Amino acid sequence: MANVVGERLRQARKKNRLTQKRLADLMQMSDSAVGMYEAGNRRPSIELLKQFADVLHVDFAWLAGKEAGNIKVDYKESLPDNPVELTDAQWMILRKGFDNLADPIKKQVYSLMKESVKVAILQEALAQMTK
Repeated sequence: MANVVGERLRQARKKNRLTQKRLADLMQMSDSAVGMYEAGNRRPSIELLKQFADVLHVDFAWLAGKEAGNIKVDYKESLPDNPVELTDAQWMILRKGFDNLADPIKKQVYSLMKESVKVAILQEALAQMTK
């Protein structure tokens, strides 16, 4: 595979349910630039690759093409058995809102998500994120 970085960038973006446009907005670049990185027409700098890894919640080494590592967090799939049932739209709102939270709050929300969280707690978080 000649374009490992681009393929992994695309894979991580899709795993996070982001469009090229939304990723571009989060990265403060054009959606055509994201497309060029994914297609292998442009190579990201180390700093930009680190930013992509942070935004997409993936391991930097994995994104850079190393075999070790993988996507760190899949919020929906990492929940325990009997997770809180949310619609895909609610998960998307939660995922988008999660990126905008301060790091300490992100850790608290993720910790709550890993535990068997009551529906009311997640609905409250969703309500605050959509204000």
